[in-house]
Amino acid sequence: MENLGEVLDQIRRNRNITIESLCDGIISHSTYSRFVNGKTTVASDSFIKLVSRLHMTLAMFLQDYQGFFKLKHDYAILNYAKNNRDIAIIEELITTYSDKKSTNKWKVFDERFLKVAKVLHYKLNNKRNRKNVSSEIEKIFTSIKIFSDNDYIAFRLLLDYLSIDEAEAIISSQLERQNIEKVMTQIESIYYVAGNMYLKTLIENRDDLASYYYSIVADQKLDQMDLGWKLKHKKYTNIHLYFTGDKREATEELEKLREFYVDLNLELEAQELTRISHKLGIQLKDKVSF
Repeated sequence: MENLGEVLDQIRRNRNITIESLCDGIISHSTYSRFVNGKTTVASDSFIKLVSRLHMTLAMFLQDYQGFFKLKHDYAILNYAKNNRDIAIIEELITTYSDKKSTNKWKVFDERFLKVAKVLHYKLNNKRNRKNVSSEIEKIFTSIKIFSDNDYIAFRLLLDYLSIDEAEAIISSQLERQNIEKVMTQIESIYYVAGNMYLKTLIENRDDLASYYYSIVADQKLDQMDLGWKLKHKKYTNIHLYFTGDKREATEELEKLREFYVDLNLELEAQELTRISHKLGIQLKDKVSF
């Protein structure tokens, strides 16, 4: 079964309820954080009390629970389709969500997903059309007071189509809120968004912002057993080393990382590392074949 705590926390944030208000007299702040991150479980009576504090019945919660992970799954498919430029998959998702719009199961999160899919479809299907879609992207995000994990995924999907200033206008307040409130339940989302912004600002020579976003990346500590995080961390730290320390060592480590991606059949990751390195002026050897 998927993480109940993750869904509980999304609902809490959507309803603008603080962790303290939710947990008071039920479980500790640290237990809640571990529950949300899938590190522990809570007693069934405590869980039901938490759900009640969200002004929900258990049946209502379970309905949202199913919808949350279906949406998360569809965002993963959308990301795959973008990376592989598979327009057919995006069109299938657009059709599925458009059909759902006329049912009583339609929610604001579904509408947001449909808008994201349509922007991606437009950009991938019109390679020569340089129409700026930033206003459409801005409309998707500006109405969101507090980002859910799925909203962070959506932002990363559309980041390529925004200027740095446009992206900053959307994401900076979210990251600042996270920093002020020290929210520990969205560390992974913050890490990956900050990493994307670090590379984007670095490529466009916005060194002041690049330093800021790298500091966020360096400050987030994810699960040491998470291979995905360890590989991303290796990429970010060695790119940072290239511009602040030993260029030769950094280049060699990035070449090793690319070879490791290839060995694991992670060709898209290897190609992305090559593309990013080229844009940054980091000359990796050409001997790797995908």
